[in-house]
Amino acid sequence: LDKGAVAISGGNFAQGAADSSLASQYLVGSLDDIRLYSGLLSAGEVQALVDAADYTCINCNDTGPIAEYKFEALSWSGAASVEDSSGNSQHGTPLNGVSPELVSSPVSCRALNVPYNDDTAKVAVDTLVDVNAIGERGTVSFWYRSNAPWIDGGNRQLLDASLGDKYFYLTLLDSGKLAFGLEDSADKDLQYRSNVMSFMADEWVHIGLSWDIVSQDIHLFINGREAFIGGQSTLSQSTL
Repeated sequence: LDKGAVAISGGNFAQGAADSSLASQYLVGSLDDIRLYSGLLSAGEVQALVDAADYTCINCNDTGPIAEYKFEALSWSGAASVEDSSGNSQHGTPLNGVSPELVSSPVSCRALNVPYNDDTAKVAVDTLVDVNAIGERGTVSFWYRSNAPWIDGGNRQLLDASLGDKYFYLTLLDSGKLAFGLEDSADKDLQYRSNVMSFMADEWVHIGLSWDIVSQDIHLFINGREAFIGGQSTLSQSTL
């Protein structure tokens, strides 16, 4: 996957990807404090992110995120206007009407507002993060508030780093399950799903997802607690 492939909320992974029917819609709601790490975070480290009163938390190895998006600007204008607070200059580009917005019961002052669903255009923040640059092991951590209940709210694309005939995505399904999928450089697949979760509309939920391509070890954390996620994997390579 090339640089710019990690889009937060948007991008149609159906470009030659498996399970393309799952992402006919995109989330309508808000995201906040998105962090991408190279390496696996433990359950305790994810819990620390959930409990953090500010943005100072790092993991136990004193390794900060390779990209962090707080969405605290008053507005965004053009390419690379969404600040990466990690110091690694992975500044994002707002696409198709996303904006920073003060929301009710916010996790912080402002959050990323995704105003509508679209099955053809990226309604997202497009980052400069290359998934392969994260390495064989990685973690993504973020807060999510859906405008609709998790169950019967439609299929909602939360994270998408798909490119060409390769895919990497995290989708909230209409059933209330989270679906995580990726494809390696040998066209082998990993397709995992969580149990059903029944969060209500406008409820902030912290999601942490870690992956180890070598051991094919996937961990899902919901509000700091590990949750079931399982499925099938035929991965044979450590690159995507």
